[in-house]
Amino acid sequence: MSYTYPDALLEVVKQRWATGSSLRSSSAKVPLPEDKYILDLLHIAFQASLLSEEGRPLSFRIVFCTPQELRKDVSLRNRNRPLIFSQPRPLSISELVGLAPAVDPSQSLIGVTAGGRDGLLVWGLVDAGLSWWEFTRGEWRADLGGSPPPDFLTVSSSRRGSLTVSRQGIVICGLHQGVISVPTLQVLTTGPFGDFLNPIAVSFHQDLLAKLGAKHYDKEGHDEDYPQTFVLGFIERILIRVMERGHGGTLLLVPDNWNHDDSRLRDRLMIKYPMDDADTWETLLKTLRLHRSYYDRYFPAWNSKTVKQQDFQVLHHLDHELADTQDLVRDRANLIARLTGVDGAVVLTTRLRLLGFGAEIVAQSPALKMVAIAEDAKAKAITKRPLEDFGTRHRSALRFCSTHEDVAALVVSQDGDIRAMLRVGADVVMWPSVGVSSFAV
Repeated sequence: MSYTYPDALLEVVKQRWATGSSLRSSSAKVPLPEDKYILDLLHIAFQASLLSEEGRPLSFRIVFCTPQELRKDVSLRNRNRPLIFSQPRPLSISELVGLAPAVDPSQSLIGVTAGGRDGLLVWGLVDAGLSWWEFTRGEWRADLGGSPPPDFLTVSSSRRGSLTVSRQGIVICGLHQGVISVPTLQVLTTGPFGDFLNPIAVSFHQDLLAKLGAKHYDKEGHDEDYPQTFVLGFIERILIRVMERGHGGTLLLVPDNWNHDDSRLRDRLMIKYPMDDADTWETLLKTLRLHRSYYDRYFPAWNSKTVKQQDFQVLHHLDHELADTQDLVRDRANLIARLTGVDGAVVLTTRLRLLGFGAEIVAQSPALKMVAIAEDAKAKAITKRPLEDFGTRHRSALRFCSTHEDVAALVVSQDGDIRAMLRVGADVVMWPSVGVSSFAV
């Protein structure tokens, strides 16, 4: 196996800097630093990622900008506030190793800029706050939102020998275990995998409308698709939590009419810890039902000159109920992600019914020799690779998907990439690096 080194990231970053379809339109004007500074930053960050401080692996985010360039963010949102050292310090491997333990990457970034003949200089820290990090992981109420990290070149690492390059919280590319990964965007919402997940979103939307006794979630039509986004976002939140734990894991999605006595399930899986828990779906429905009830009362109260005491009390009560159910949603995502820590897969139905964990895939697919690797969300461009090129976890998931068109797999590798797998016609297709919309680094 050949390995790629940090130098190779330079051209990928330059090609994708202003052309990524996920980038915010206003961010295309932000220039990249000179090549030599990008290379210096990549080299230092990569070498530091191989080291540790008192036995602990390093975790850090470095942003290339000046304190003055952050003034707009500070004046608009009081976020991304620079904490400036009295004297800048040269950026070196030892400096980064010493500084990283003092900086929580979920809240702070290390600010660097060009120092002329002195190379890169650390001018201080950037206090980005926790709101964006928590918001993207569903830890905060969705209506509170969050302020994104600075819109400048950012290099981060949370695993040995791994780098992630991003801007304004959007991943551009990464280097993991000697392989460059470029996230494929919108895999979960468009193309064949999006088509697989769409019935889940539609069913959730329909069930919610039935609970509400309404024809529309949003009468004005602005947020009519929010229920579908919400349930797909819950799946993303599970994947993000598995990724952050660093051990990898597998989620298998099967039709909701499958159960433990069904030969279609038993012929494919041996579940070490079987169960049948349908609480997740109902919890998500309750959350959005309360969300709708709260805002049905909130906006009239907001536009009214006076609010009756009884109406205020109802709003206050709904606010607490909504916060409680949102905590339950967060806890359920954490729980399912934690179950992937046991050897084997977590099995969910298309209504998010938990059928068990520690599942061993026993499905055999002797005819499966090659895997179609999708280069875009719609799998219009593919390359074929032998099944044996992949590790045990991925081979098992690929075999599982090859046996039935109504099942799918989402595999988080230890290097942090999320891989989606699905049978499409005669091919088993893998999307090797799924970009989840809510993931920020």
